[in-house]
Amino acid sequence: MNDNQLKAIAGSLSKQNLLEELKTLQCDEYIVYCTADFRAGYSDLSSEQFYAPFYIEFRNGDGWLLFSTNSIRTDRINIQQWNSYHLRQIKKNITHAFIVVPNEIVNNEKELSIATKYNLTITSGNFFTALDGVYTVSEIIDLIKKAY
Repeated sequence: MNDNQLKAIAGSLSKQNLLEELKTLQCDEYIVYCTADFRAGYSDLSSEQFYAPFYIEFRNGDGWLLFSTNSIRTDRINIQQWNSYHLRQIKKNITHAFIVVPNEIVNNEKELSIATKYNLTITSGNFFTALDGVYTVSEIIDLIKKAY
């Protein structure tokens, strides 16, 4: 297998792992709704234009977008920013949107440094963003459990 095929497999496994964690949270009633491959669009345009890998909803009706990725790359993050911004305009109950990276990122100094730096950029207040932070799978699970 070439490098791109390995990256695709790793990304797919990472997304599957997060989905399993979210389904467990749904069974444990931390969230009431979870869907993978969430799509929406403006009423007068394509209903599938904007995308998030995951959308979850809490008992109080608040929704979160979760963008799973194995690495923080500007071109991808710009796409996630775009999708997050528009999904929040379309679905007004979306209160948060997060980038979610695999737990294993802590073992990769370079990727961890990039993720940490981007999280600081997002949370600094000096940057227009439709995202609320960068978290590992474990951190986002803890955040969900504490949220509501």
